[in-house]
Amino acid sequence: PSSAAAATAPVPVPEPVPVEPSHPEELICPLTHELFVDPVTTPYGHAYERKSILEHIRLNGGPAGAPDPLTGRILNESMLTSSFTLRGLADSQRRQPSSAPAARPTEVS
Repeated sequence: PSSAAAATAPVPVPEPVPVEPSHPEELICPLTHELFVDPVTTPYGHAYERKSILEHIRLNGGPAGAPDPLTGRILNESMLTSSFTLRGLADSQRRQPSSAPAARPTEVS
């Protein structure tokens, strides 16, 4: 591959992680109920997964925007801000070992 193609290659996005009891509620999107991957915040103080809130705005909005799912106040795409802090915290949670019990090794005869 050429260096120009490598420089413009998209950054891989982590797969959604099922919510575990050990995941703090603040790192869970209220729309997807999954650990944040690309969180954005609103001027009203709430955070959503970017893809999900953009879909909500597209499906439920008019020229001025759509109602915020939690507050009902008008929200549009230009009001969303990336949350690098929430993304970093969610990434840290994603890297932690699962709290699920480990599989038992099988015996080989």
